[in-house]
Amino acid sequence: MRQNLPLTLLLTLLGTIGAAAILPYQLALLGGKLPDTGGLPLPAALALGVVQQAVLLFILTAAALKLQERTLLDLPYLRAWVSRTPQPPVSRSWMAIGIAGSLIGCLLIALLDAYVFTPAIEAPQADPIPRPAWWQGLLAMFYGGITEELLLRLFAMTLIVWLLSKITGRTGARIPSGYFWCAILLSTLLFGIGHLPAAAGLYGTLNGVIVARILILNGLLGIWFGYLYWKKGLEYAMVSHMSADLCLHVVFASISS
Repeated sequence: MRQNLPLTLLLTLLGTIGAAAILPYQLALLGGKLPDTGGLPLPAALALGVVQQAVLLFILTAAALKLQERTLLDLPYLRAWVSRTPQPPVSRSWMAIGIAGSLIGCLLIALLDAYVFTPAIEAPQADPIPRPAWWQGLLAMFYGGITEELLLRLFAMTLIVWLLSKITGRTGARIPSGYFWCAILLSTLLFGIGHLPAAAGLYGTLNGVIVARILILNGLLGIWFGYLYWKKGLEYAMVSHMSADLCLHVVFASISS
């Protein structure tokens, strides 16, 4: 725990910045409606939410870094930078592959949503979905690329691999690739399920098409990010995720508006 403390603090700081950066985007999606703050002034409620995220990030990050020791999952560049050890070489080809995979995934998501899911959804929608400004989408990519990766890949995916390896007595290089694929799919599924309450509020109901839309559109890129974390390190997943959010929330959003 103590040897991972500097890295834990760094990741907590970065994740907290991401949690604060997405606030303008979230408020824009409310379309001018103030969220329920339980009587607290809005700035105080938002600040309290960020602090709660910071505490959660610290706990989960500290746990994940400890669990990584058994799984060989890693974030090699940030770990080397914090510990002041020699940096491993950056694979420019894999960095390009990670970004290209995200862009292809974004295009596939846009096509599926426009030509498959949206025409099939018959649920009434009370109000049009507000469109955040480009700069709000730009800030949101730091939440996706940093905070979500810390929660979903660094913690959830690492925890699942650790549990499977602990149950079967496998460790390190002896862990089968199936364990990693199981962790990738389960962590991605959890991410999609987490969006279902918001979808129910948006459409007023949940049906098979809406659930499929949420799980598939939120899961396609999650599988890719998990693969990058497994094969190359968390930093590649972070860069790929930020590229995807930049494409979806800034480029595609600007084109569609």
